[in-house]
Amino acid sequence: STEAGLQFIARRLGRTGPVTLTVGEVSGTLAGGFRVQSLRIQHRLSDVSIDNASGRIELWELLLLRRITLPQLQADEVRVTALRDPIKRPPRAPRFLPPLLRVDVDSAQVARVQLTLVNGRVLPLRNFAGAATIVSQRIHIRTAQLDYDQTHIDATGSVLAARPIG
Repeated sequence: STEAGLQFIARRLGRTGPVTLTVGEVSGTLAGGFRVQSLRIQHRLSDVSIDNASGRIELWELLLLRRITLPQLQADEVRVTALRDPIKRPPRAPRFLPPLLRVDVDSAQVARVQLTLVNGRVLPLRNFAGAATIVSQRIHIRTAQLDYDQTHIDATGSVLAARPIG
């Protein structure tokens, strides 16, 4: 709940299970509002970079329910690269998050999003605004608006975890 506490946590995140987190300069507090210069989340199947993000987290839900709730989140740019698995593994059900983790984003705004698919195709998106709930095998999109090329898209629905990601 303090800026020093947030910086202490950010310095010690590093490797969490199969995920490596690299956090740039941070300020503020989780509950009162934070700002992160850069955040990189690396996994064997994806690489996500977020620049100039700000938001707030509901601490009670994080501590009591193991649920990450972001009432508001803003970022200048988000880059997501889907990667091929470098190791042949036995089949298992694909998922976005560990089974007991849930992430709720009530309001997100991102100026630029760049999605790089496994085949190398890059999708440049702009003016993203939306709300979603992410659980183990599903992303429930409550609302989403974005611009792609000369098209404005409004959407609701679900994205299911599946193999291959393409």
